[in-house]
Amino acid sequence: GSRWLALDPPMSTHCASAIDYLASYLFINRDKDWQSLHMLQAHVAQDPSLLPKLTQTLFTQLLFGPYSNHWSVTRPMLSLMMADESSFTSYRQHLISTQSPENQQKLNEAFTKLLADVARNLEPTNRDRFAQHLATFRQSVRAFLTY
Repeated sequence: GSRWLALDPPMSTHCASAIDYLASYLFINRDKDWQSLHMLQAHVAQDPSLLPKLTQTLFTQLLFGPYSNHWSVTRPMLSLMMADESSFTSYRQHLISTQSPENQQKLNEAFTKLLADVARNLEPTNRDRFAQHLATFRQSVRAFLTY
């Protein structure tokens, strides 16, 4: 997870792009009966912690990484959340549980605002809305979040 924080911006941008392509493919084609999709799903199923680790890494990068990498990690976050909603829910609950009671409430409210008006699709307008919400989320929670 935190090793990605040390990557230079071009490398983390390429990693984020690859995550976005794979997660988007999984989400958009989830109901298709394609061999390539079944092969990717089988590969991901071999390591059930893969998508949760990616979710944690991206959020850690967003919240605690350098600002120069902020925009590169925003794009795959929505597609990853759509591809594996339980990973996002688990990460959210875990991060909230690590905070003081006062900060738990603030963080829960910030997560609620993050998801406000975000639809369950990967349309460009929805991605843009989510990216804007992520920028606001990052700025607001960095003021009080402890890691």
